Amino acid sequence: MPFLSDNRTLAAGAVVANVLDGKFNRVLQENSKVTVAQVCDGDVASTIIIGRELLMDDQLTLIESVAGGSPRNPEDIIAQSVGRAGEEVIVKVRNTDAANAQTVKTNVYIEPL
Repeated sequence: MPFLSDNRTLAAGAVVANVLDGKFNRVLQENSKVTVAQVCDGDVASTIIIGRELLMDDQLTLIESVAGGSPRNPEDIIAQSVGRAGEEVIVKVRNTDAANAQTVKTNVYIEPL
């Protein structure tokens, strides 16, 4: 089961088009169930796309202390769907706070069907 993770600090007002960019398994190798878990320490909005399916469109992510580690499965799941082989998983994040940097942690679990 492929596992992808990202841990970053977003500058005030920053946008990252895909936190999974450059990771091999962001493009599904076979039909798979995709689960995205995420936590942040402030106002971060996320967009989640699998192939052509928009699962979450610029919605605020669960705010939780990120000092304790990575997002938990199943407690911090924000989206789950099925994707086909060849489809790309996109997790876009945007810091909606114009004054402060925010930390956001993302885990993506890919389970072949």
